[in-house]
Amino acid sequence: MTIREILKMGDARLLRKAEPVPAFDTPELHSLIADMRETMSAVNGAGLAAPQIGINRTVDGFHARVVQHECDHLIGKLYPMRVRDFTKFGYTEIMFPGISAAEDD
Repeated sequence: MTIREILKMGDARLLRKAEPVPAFDTPELHSLIADMRETMSAVNGAGLAAPQIGINRTVDGFHARVVQHECDHLIGKLYPMRVRDFTKFGYTEIMFPGISAAEDD
């Protein structure tokens, strides 16, 4: 098992769309799954979304955010791509230097 690098926003590989898995129950796929578990455990990860393991399920709250996040990865989306108005977050100065917090309201 190997702890793999977790890609950060800005890495173009995060924007790729998922490709079909050509074969299951292969040594390579088992090794990848073991690496993913080891990597997730090493960073205290939250887990995998049900669609990634072929199960369709109704979720809400934090679990819904995790599922959406993982589904977005399948189509090459990152959460900031879904945000239309960063001023509502109260940290506009970080995202858009020069805009004061007073302008967030």
